[in-house]
Amino acid sequence: MYSKRRKKVIRASSRYLNTRSELGSPIMVSRQKTLLLLLGTALVVAVLLAAGSIAAVIYIAKNLVPGLPTPAGPPRVVHTFGPDDEPISQDAQWVGSELEVTAAGAGVTRLFEVPLERLDQSMITYRFRVQTDSATASLYPEMWCRVEGAGEFFSRGLDQKVRGTNNWVSAQIPFYLQKGQHAELVRLNLVFEGPAKARLTDIEVLATPLEAKAP
Repeated sequence: MYSKRRKKVIRASSRYLNTRSELGSPIMVSRQKTLLLLLGTALVVAVLLAAGSIAAVIYIAKNLVPGLPTPAGPPRVVHTFGPDDEPISQDAQWVGSELEVTAAGAGVTRLFEVPLERLDQSMITYRFRVQTDSATASLYPEMWCRVEGAGEFFSRGLDQKVRGTNNWVSAQIPFYLQKGQHAELVRLNLVFEGPAKARLTDIEVLATPLEAKAP
């Protein structure tokens, strides 16, 4: 009696497995859906970044990176730079509405400083568009933020390096401030890893309010 019941169980299990194999593995279907979701998300972010949109950073903060503060509203422009703003370094000069920056070797070129009037609970964004012509060395943005009573901290766009020939590609880096971390000043730089020349335009500093962390 025991052996007959065991055979029935085995046959029933076999029919169940055959049915599942015809429908496709649930694990494989799950992987396919996950892959499609990741590809779709990557496409959205790539399009936004290509457009130089602050929306890309907000999208990433909301959807892709756990633990990042969530934006509480749209960004506001703190300052847009133009020919009336004199660069700190003599290696940076305005040519019409474009800032031409030349580096004889590796180093940091200081561009501008912006007071922030004790800004807190915000994401500060330093962004611009850059053009290079056969640059043999990489360059990328760097921002230092001076926080009241705490000193200076930096954000570097190591994943935004530009090299070779580029026709007005966008670059932007964020800096996050928690509630009570009052920023007084940001310093905007361009870091060169060797001799190169670049032209910048649409140089801006933006501030995006952030939601308060849950207690």
